[in-house]
Amino acid sequence: MKNLRVKGLARPDERRDALSPQIDVDTLAMNAAQTVVQGLAGAAAKGLGERLASFFTRHRKGSEAASTEIQRLEETEHELAGTSPDKLQERSGELEARWRRRFLVFLEDHPDAVTELDDLVRDWAASHPSLSPTSPASMTARGGDNAVVIQSGRDTNLGGSVQR
Repeated sequence: MKNLRVKGLARPDERRDALSPQIDVDTLAMNAAQTVVQGLAGAAAKGLGERLASFFTRHRKGSEAASTEIQRLEETEHELAGTSPDKLQERSGELEARWRRRFLVFLEDHPDAVTELDDLVRDWAASHPSLSPTSPASMTARGGDNAVVIQSGRDTNLGGSVQR
């Protein structure tokens, strides 16, 4: 999917001012997905669920489309509640990826919702600092001849052996 940017708005990890003219929708979708999963797994799930339900209801024309999103929020909350602690990180990553895709499609269909979703994510992060979405980390690697560099945002398991 193309990297969408909305003119006149700051990226989610930047201050909103004249020096930051755009929001990176990919980053917003990732932060919103993390907010959904981390928020619905926590004690404040009901409050976040209500805010997101209200958000989707305002932007999805027709009660059936909005209720589908609300049902997905409830399903996510139930999936997280039913996941064992040793599998929670893995399941959370899967759900975040699913929600990131949903938010990307939603924001492509409803570009007028970008500012409101950005505000919702920022407000949630400010009132729940321990559950704030994390920004992607930067990594630099250097190597000599025949060096292999593998970058991964999640746990990586490489099978086989390396031959030199």
